Amino acid sequence: KHREVEQAVFSTFLHSQPIGHEARTRELMVLLGATRPDRIELEKALKAWSRVSHWLDDKNTQTEDEALPNAWRLGNRPNLTQMHTVAMTNVNDEVVKARLIDEIQKTKSLTATASAAGVRVHTLPTHPREVQDEGDFHYAVLGPSASSESGKPSPAAKGFLDQTTGPDRPRVYRNAVILLTPSKDGLDLASRRVREYLAWENVKEELEAQRKEGNVDPARMSTLGMNLDKARQAVPTAIREAYCVVVTVSKANEVQAFKLSVSADPHFATLKADERSRIQETVITAEALLPEGPYDLWREGETFRRVTDLTGAFAQLPHLPKMLKSTAIVDTLVQGCEEGAFVLRLPRRDKSFRTWWRSRPDAVALTDAALELVLPNAEDLVLGDLPPSLLAPGVLPGLWSGDEITVHTALDYCAGGNVVTVTREVEGQTYQEPMAIPKAPADVMNAAVEAAVEDGTLWLLSGPASVWGEPVPAGVLGPGARLRKPPETIGALEILPESLPEAWRGGTTTALAIVTQLSQAK
Repeated sequence: KHREVEQAVFSTFLHSQPIGHEARTRELMVLLGATRPDRIELEKALKAWSRVSHWLDDKNTQTEDEALPNAWRLGNRPNLTQMHTVAMTNVNDEVVKARLIDEIQKTKSLTATASAAGVRVHTLPTHPREVQDEGDFHYAVLGPSASSESGKPSPAAKGFLDQTTGPDRPRVYRNAVILLTPSKDGLDLASRRVREYLAWENVKEELEAQRKEGNVDPARMSTLGMNLDKARQAVPTAIREAYCVVVTVSKANEVQAFKLSVSADPHFATLKADERSRIQETVITAEALLPEGPYDLWREGETFRRVTDLTGAFAQLPHLPKMLKSTAIVDTLVQGCEEGAFVLRLPRRDKSFRTWWRSRPDAVALTDAALELVLPNAEDLVLGDLPPSLLAPGVLPGLWSGDEITVHTALDYCAGGNVVTVTREVEGQTYQEPMAIPKAPADVMNAAVEAAVEDGTLWLLSGPASVWGEPVPAGVLGPGARLRKPPETIGALEILPESLPEAWRGGTTTALAIVTQLSQAK
């Protein structure tokens, strides 16, 4: 208001005469106090002068803690600020761009935690073809040429979402790509910070040459070192703040750009937590992938779909959430198969099928593109095999109502059209729901029963025959044969005359007599 800074400059000039003299800060404050300026505003103005002046002595231009200098003196030679200003005009633009690219690649916070989350990371790709289009989740940090603004994605950024090798090759899995770009203003500031740092390096080279001739005092080199450190630290900070625009496909299948609130956290962690990114890390239940689920993955009347279509849908369809790991969807489908919610089926060349129900497919089958998910009530579904372990008591819901069932009961259980009630628990809440039992031919069920008896899972009783832990003889297995849980272990004392007198005659017995009497007793 009263031109106090101009008075300070003139006062400093007078106090600097003769050479070597200086003005103390207190003296300047006394001289400027006549107009009663606001102390805080006055100090801000003096600090600004100390930063931009080309003729203040270097030791009077700034301090490490940004406080006012203790003394003020105009020198007889340009100071470091003036040298830096000149050096900035001499820094080549192409050198700034190249150094900026290098510094972006070194800024780890742009990509930190992404790989650990199972994401394929791309740092400064130059062409959309470098971001593969195979259904995996991709996170790309684009270069300066793709700088965007909130609500205004750049053409370069849109190209990475819309195409692969060229405009005639549109990207299929657009929902599996998310881009991080710099804002235009942030990019300008980052470029300036790089230019300032390069200019200080040039000043250092100039002073190093002068020091060899003995024309540089240590105080000046100390001030230069402080300026160089500040400029170096400002570059990654500016880059972090510049990369604040996320470009991805919206729920409406449009390319959107929104501004990210940059914090001390890694950028990927921040954008992952932003609801606008639509990234889902929570586990998807198997029921959510079925026709009654919330994702609308089935057409009306469909009873089966390929597993690759279901897993790829989240990477392809924009109305679905973005899944970081497609393998997590496969794991969910496997879990649903093990729980009996549906059947996984793999066609053979002879048009027969390998099937899995309440069991886990092998690794080779899970990677086969022909693997299908089939609803258990599908009319054309027939189980090709049945794990014998499923026939154990308490495994299949509704099969065992007591300690014994007949083979006929097992055949009826998988005859087709059977629906049982199962109890499920989700987030501590228990509820009941119907579950369809897929059809299994009699030969498949009989083979499962024979295998269960042979491996000791079940005990078969048919007339006088008792079979457990051995192959079932021909003609023994029939609809009326009874199935029980494995017999209890027989101790040595249980076959002595005191425990089994009917098997002994005159102090002797035979193995057949012991087996016969034990079968009747148990």
